[in-house]
Order: sequence, then structure tokens, then C-alpha cells
Amino acid sequence: MLAIGVNFFLIPFKLLDGGMIGLGLIIKYLVGIQAVLVIIFLNVPVFILAWIHQKDYFYNSLHGMLVSSFAIDYLAPLQHSFLTFIAIAFCN
Repeated sequence: MLAIGVNFFLIPFKLLDGGMIGLGLIIKYLVGIQAVLVIIFLNVPVFILAWIHQKDYFYNSLHGMLVSSFAIDYLAPLQHSFLTFIAIAFCN
């Protein structure tokens, strides 16, 4: 659901989200780097701290971050098709 929201609502309309995803989207809009790479890169310091202080938090968060990041990347090619469908469905 997160990947659908990011790819079909936030990115096409250049909107932002909070947290690391929001920072990743800002960098994507400014520089053009894939949001997934930026999100993963920005999370590295957080995961280093989690590894040192809370290993349970590290394992649970790592899994969630990787799954959501790769889901966002996997659905990215469908943005154009979705926007075309919406334009045809609601503009006629």
C-alpha cells in the first residue's frame, strides 16, 4: 500500500511524505536520483545506531525498509500507465 501511494499519488503530483521517504522524494525531485536509493542511503546512519543499541529494532526495521523500498522501485514503471488510465477514465 505504501508503494502504491508513493508511486501513484506522491511522485506524479510532486507531493511529499514525512520521514526518510519525504527526504528521499525531495532529493529525487531536486537531483533526479531514484528515490529508493536515496531512502536506503539515508537510513544507513539510523540502522547503524539501531545495530549498536537495539538489535531487535534493527532486524524488524531493516526488513520493513527493504521490502517497502523495493516495492516502491518495482511499481515505479507503472506510474505512466496508471496516470493514463485515470486521465481517460475521469476526463471523458
